[in-house]
Order: sequence, then structure tokens, then C-alpha cells
Amino acid sequence: MTSRAVPRIVHLPTGTGGHPLGLSRAERELGFESDVIDFAPSYISYGADRTFDLDGRSVASRGLIRSRFLATAIRKYDVFHFNGGAPTIALRTPWGVFNDLPLLKRLGKTVVVTWQGCDVRPKSACPHCERPTCVAQDRWREADARTMRKHADRRVFLNPDLWRYLPDADFLPYASVDPIALTPSGAPDREEVVVAHAPTNRGAKGTSHVVAAVERLRGEGLAVRLDLIEGVSNAEALMRIANSDVLVDQLHIGWYGG
Repeated sequence: MTSRAVPRIVHLPTGTGGHPLGLSRAERELGFESDVIDFAPSYISYGADRTFDLDGRSVASRGLIRSRFLATAIRKYDVFHFNGGAPTIALRTPWGVFNDLPLLKRLGKTVVVTWQGCDVRPKSACPHCERPTCVAQDRWREADARTMRKHADRRVFLNPDLWRYLPDADFLPYASVDPIALTPSGAPDREEVVVAHAPTNRGAKGTSHVVAAVERLRGEGLAVRLDLIEGVSNAEALMRIANSDVLVDQLHIGWYGG
């Protein structure tokens, strides 16, 4: 793979769910050089070593930025870990899907791919999600995954239900939260029960059911309150979750989420 004593690892092209950052920091503790690159930073702010804000740029401009980064990364890194089942550069055509993985393999790089959910789960398995970008990607999911799987040295998925779409991959749990870095605290001294729910997509997460359940309990006279956590950073979300008594993640797809 490399003549270097310590291989250099890069996680890309996004920081989806904080999982790439969790892996990278654990790899650093083990003595590896490991970086996270995010081409799609968001308000959630999971963190990365380098970000590229491509919003508002043309397709050609986005492709040029990614290509320039790839040329630099090829010289710097030995292991390319693609998260979210996505490559650095992709070209989708009627004749097939093409990406940068074959080039990386020819150059002797080690390629790892992690799928995290709807990057491979078809729309039919998530009928409650109506997010436009998610719906638009559905026609390409199978072809994208097939191309990534063909050239990966190791294939990993984070949700057990994804095995049906990735039979040649391995299940590994989330690394987005380091339990060693968390300090448990006792339950808050209050009369009401606080239920926390942090949906990034209300339809997919079943938020309407959570809201209805809490309203029903309140109608029965129980001291319960819903903390609906949306549009905030990961740091604030963790703080509000820590101040809750019950956490409801998702009800329609996958398992407990990140």
C-alpha cells in the first residue's frame, strides 16, 4: 500500500452524521495521520479538518474544485475512506456511473467505503421521506453502490437493515459519539418529563407520531414536554439531549440512528 511507516488516511467527501470525524480522531489516537474533508458543510457542524463550501457554484466549478483536491490528496494520502457511499468525483451517464475509485486503485491506494442509510436504501424502503434531493437520487442509488462496491477493498454499513442491499459488506456500529468523552449526569430535579426528538427529516423520522404521543399524554394530565430539536448545531443538540429524560430518534427506517 505504501512505503510510509504510518499510513495517511483521509475521510471524504462529507462529514455525514459525525461518523467520519469520530473514526478519524480514534485513528489519530492509534498513531495514524487521519483527516476529514467535507465538501458539504452544514449548520449541524460535526467538524472537519478542511471544508469546501460549494453552494451556489456551477457544476463545472464544483468539479474543478474537487478535481484539484483529489490531485493533492493522491500525493498525500494512502487510505481513502469514502463515507456516505459517495466518491470524490462522480459522472452519471446512460452507459453507467464513473468515479475516481478505479484511478485510486491503479495508484495503489487502499479504498474503504461506508454506507450510512439512504445513500443506498431505496425510496421504496422509506416511503415517508419526501425530501426532493433524496427522491431525485433514487434512480442512481443501485448503480452508485454497485460501482463503489466493485472497487472498494473494504465495504462497511452502519445500519443493520442495509445488509439486504450490501450483502458483501460488513456491519459496524456508529463511531460518531465517543462515550469516553461523555460524563453521565443524574436526572434533572423537576416534575415534568422531557422527551427529546431531533429530526433532520420529519417525514423519515416519524416526527408526527412523536408529537401526537406527547400531546395525548399531556391531554391525559401527565407532566410531559417535547423538546423538538431542529436547525441547531450538533453541540447544542447534544446539550439538549443531555437535559432530557427520554430520547426518541426515529420510528420509520433503520434503527436508532447516530
